[in-house]
Amino acid sequence: MDFGQFQRYKTVQILIDKIIKYYNTQTLSILEIGANEQENLEKLVTDAEITYSDLSFPDTVKNDGKHIIADATDLKNIKDVQYDIVIALDVFEHIPLVKREAFLKEITRVARLGTIICFPFDSKTIENAEYGANEYYKNIFQKDHIWLSQHSYNILPSIEKTKVIINKLKQKYFIFEHGDISIWEEMMKTLFGSYHYMELVSFNKKMEEFYEETIFYNDIGVNNYRSFIIINRNEDLNKYLHKEVDSVFLKPANDKFSKMLSNTIQTFRELSTNQTISNKFKFYLDYGDGFSEENCLYVESLINKADGRFHLYTDLSNDIKNIRLDPAENSCIISDVKVTTNRGEIDSFYNNGLVLGDFLIFNNNDPQFHYNLSKGTKYIRVKGKITILDSSHLCGLFSYLSNLYNKK
Repeated sequence: MDFGQFQRYKTVQILIDKIIKYYNTQTLSILEIGANEQENLEKLVTDAEITYSDLSFPDTVKNDGKHIIADATDLKNIKDVQYDIVIALDVFEHIPLVKREAFLKEITRVARLGTIICFPFDSKTIENAEYGANEYYKNIFQKDHIWLSQHSYNILPSIEKTKVIINKLKQKYFIFEHGDISIWEEMMKTLFGSYHYMELVSFNKKMEEFYEETIFYNDIGVNNYRSFIIINRNEDLNKYLHKEVDSVFLKPANDKFSKMLSNTIQTFRELSTNQTISNKFKFYLDYGDGFSEENCLYVESLINKADGRFHLYTDLSNDIKNIRLDPAENSCIISDVKVTTNRGEIDSFYNNGLVLGDFLIFNNNDPQFHYNLSKGTKYIRVKGKITILDSSHLCGLFSYLSNLYNKK
């Protein structure tokens, strides 16, 4: 599991172990809300009977007895106190504001011993950190990160308002924070970077292992990313957990380890910068009168040096009929092009290019692609690989190949 997943699942594993010890039991039945199909909980909590719930699951796990489809704001098919523990990790912030009370009411209703939730909460510091992480992601992939954009849309939960709801449900609670916000932001950026720069995946994994081994238990700062709330009716359990949590998460990370992590993140940044070059792709927009310089826009994309991967995205107005894409102002080689819009995948038509095998070679300084748009097209996304050529001897080589090809 990645950095963000480890942060929340490892913390919950610690809490579950403490609850098992408190009740002097061998195992617990656990319902995880919003679990998806990854089954991360059982990778850390091995002595529990775990059921995973979500709004949907792939067909491969639908009928395996471990996964149930359920709306957490209305768990009508689950009995009162059916499970010992109910957990919901980074789910609460995705629940619409008007349904959050129903969500808490339902997940506490079906829990016998307690409910554990964690979530990034409403604060300017967290809002700024998520904005920074999302902008970093958007700079690479030309779109918002799906979960971070949902946080902004649904509004992060207020701790005080959450307490009011819990009190209204006549429940007790224990709250603590974890995950220094500055560490969270920088680690998430490196994780996002590893999605794009495949050469740096192993480097990022080593950095995450360093975090897990040396930082995690001390990852509590002045401002933290997540709030963990344990909800139940047992005040003694909450006092016990409070004491145990204080003993597990001791003090802020040693300055030496924090500096090592910071230096490692900086190294990743430098490596990722060296993995890419920036290129401006030019879109010409046809509103029915043909293409012109007056109706064009530039979309900047990072090109991976290792394999030439690029990813373009731009929103469109409804009255655009056709688009011309000029990927470079030099000779270039294009491959693996995939073009999609909100209406589905569309075909690429090229001008002045030469197809050789899986490659499209433009032996000129004006390579062009044309796309015919359906009515109601709202955006276009172009993915592919490009090698930009600026050497005269390479251009001569492709002139030779072009002449050879045309003689066939």
